[in-house]
Amino acid sequence: MSVAGELGDFDVMGILSLLARWRASGRLRLSAGGDDVCLYLDAGKLARVTSTRLPLRLGRMLRKRGLISDRQLHEALRVQEAEGGVRSLGEILVSKGWVQPAQIAACAHEQAVAVLARVLTAGEGAFVWT
Repeated sequence: MSVAGELGDFDVMGILSLLARWRASGRLRLSAGGDDVCLYLDAGKLARVTSTRLPLRLGRMLRKRGLISDRQLHEALRVQEAEGGVRSLGEILVSKGWVQPAQIAACAHEQAVAVLARVLTAGEGAFVWT
């Protein structure tokens, strides 16, 4: 079942509260302010956040922190593409020994907070729950 609407009619916190109460699992896609964000819920709890906004991409965040080099990032992205996207970028970087799982977790946390801050304050846009 899909439900769609405008963020002017509903706010993101209200939608998330309702989905949490229902213990819903699925994807909430939000388009606001030029961003396309997906919030994945599992039994009403936020499980994953993705964004098309390039500065918030995991590889860029790891580079900015100096945790990986450009060469390592490009090699990991090539591996990911060659495997058909089966493994996440973080999994590939950890398997190569270039970063620790805790470093990936810290960047993913920062990424999720930044994405959520942007969409929670968006007054206009659209959403689709699937």
